[in-house]
Amino acid sequence: MSLDKTAFGRRIGVDRGTVHRWESGRFRPKSADDVARFAEGTGVDLHEALAAAGFIPSAPERPARPPLDPDLAWLAARLQDPTTSATERDLIRATVRHLARLADADDQRRAG
Repeated sequence: MSLDKTAFGRRIGVDRGTVHRWESGRFRPKSADDVARFAEGTGVDLHEALAAAGFIPSAPERPARPPLDPDLAWLAARLQDPTTSATERDLIRATVRHLARLADADDQRRAG
């Protein structure tokens, strides 16, 4: 932390010892307001700070996505490309919706 603990503690309304205990992990802030002042004083994202202090659940880890089929990856890239015409974007979206319906029908046929 670039500020000394005394100056930072004054800035957020706690004493130097409290700042030290938070930094060392020996104690967590007692209130969400303390966390909010800490986050504001350090530039840390408030949601992340509240989760780290145990006031809100942290976001669950996202499972790794399987790699996209190369053709689907190409279509996704075309949708993101600003040079792709509106007509081509509409065709890509229609094609993907059609493929999704076919896949759903295939899944239902197998399950039934």
